[in-house]
Amino acid sequence: MLRHVVNTRDPNKVIDTFQAEIARSLQDWRDLQVKVNERGPLAQRVSMDAFTRVAVAFEGFRSDWHLAAITKRVSPMTWWTFGEAA
Repeated sequence: MLRHVVNTRDPNKVIDTFQAEIARSLQDWRDLQVKVNERGPLAQRVSMDAFTRVAVAFEGFRSDWHLAAITKRVSPMTWWTFGEAA
């Protein structure tokens, strides 16, 4: 049952990691926009790649954060899922 899950991740660290990835993605996008003169198909491709990178990072963040939050404090999840206290 969930009450025996080991607390291994800090939800706040998951947030920090996600924010760092977003900052890196945005900086890469800015740097590449300057190099491709901010116009044309290559600039559109750079924008789409940056957006995709952020979307993938968000999906990973969402999954990792939920798991970290649940393992940090199992009782509410156990109660909500099984209707009992952990």
